Amino acid sequence: MSYQPHSDLEKLFFDEINQGTPNRIRNLPVIDLSNKDEFTLTLKKEQLLRHTSDPRPLEEGEIRSDAGLGLYDWFANYKQEAMYSTAGIRGPQNPLYPWDTRYPLSLVGVMLATLGKALVAKDKFDDAEINKIAASEVRYNSTDYVDLIARIQAGVGINTFVTQDLQTIPIWMTSFLIFMLDLYGGEYVTSSHSISKKIATKDLNFQGSQYIPEESARFIAKIEDIFKEVEEHGSYQVTIAADANMNINGRLMQKINNGVPMYV
Repeated sequence: MSYQPHSDLEKLFFDEINQGTPNRIRNLPVIDLSNKDEFTLTLKKEQLLRHTSDPRPLEEGEIRSDAGLGLYDWFANYKQEAMYSTAGIRGPQNPLYPWDTRYPLSLVGVMLATLGKALVAKDKFDDAEINKIAASEVRYNSTDYVDLIARIQAGVGINTFVTQDLQTIPIWMTSFLIFMLDLYGGEYVTSSHSISKKIATKDLNFQGSQYIPEESARFIAKIEDIFKEVEEHGSYQVTIAADANMNINGRLMQKINNGVPMYV
């Protein structure tokens, strides 16, 4: 999503982001959600490494790559956060270039986390229909994250209920609907009361409750498995389903008016 500043203050904010974002990141979206057809993203071994331009001193035996995304570093920080967080795994993002993996939260990180959670779900209920909800509030790139989450889940056969045109609904309504509709769980994109640059995914279980660390540990282990496969085989393919995939369902939320009549 492309943003235009609505005030002088926001323009100053955007100018600082542009000044701090290298051209190599600006001009090369790792995940291009403007492609509404199904596509495959190939995670490669060199992308796990730090980029050659990383300003940190080279460690003994360390290898860097011009294709490096620093995903080893990202995962170390993300795992640490997941092991004690009970209100969503949050952190700063790049509002203008959300695929920027220098930040704790990015489209790439959310892709890996979503895939990890989806693989846990498929392990538990491989032969059963799995239904989740994905929603958000108004932070930068919220709808892009919801779009990505729904398309990744669709790619592994999980049904995802979304609002019409990915319009916002509150976190409490999302939790309520998970419980009332007997869903497997949900993903909610927000940063609660944090500053505007921050974003988070609140992982919700079948009760509509947020994940506790032991639940997060299961999908963290799946991300580790993905990295191991990349290390052993050189790559790992992730399917981003088409925007119109039958496993992405906006009809139900429209039919129930986003749950408002059920709640009142």
